[in-house]
Amino acid sequence: MCFDGFVMYPNKHGFLSTGDHNSPGNYGLLDMSLALEWVYENIRLFNGDREAITVFGPGAGGAAAGLLAVLPKTRSYVRQFISSVGLMPGLMV
Repeated sequence: MCFDGFVMYPNKHGFLSTGDHNSPGNYGLLDMSLALEWVYENIRLFNGDREAITVFGPGAGGAAAGLLAVLPKTRSYVRQFISSVGLMPGLMV
């Protein structure tokens, strides 16, 4: 859907997992990591600083923001994160 210059995509895929090699799960985090990689690669086109990327999330998004800050695939993209929920034990960066 596109309206007034905004693109809205209802994400219904989430974190599907069959618990085996057919669909191991974490597709929601994969989507977020690909989006974060895109931001890192393109932020300069919007006068942004790729070395100062902050990720933020409320609720479950706060946990996702914390995970993006520590996962090996994405931690080099994230300078800091803001979580509007209680921190997960052991997730202090």
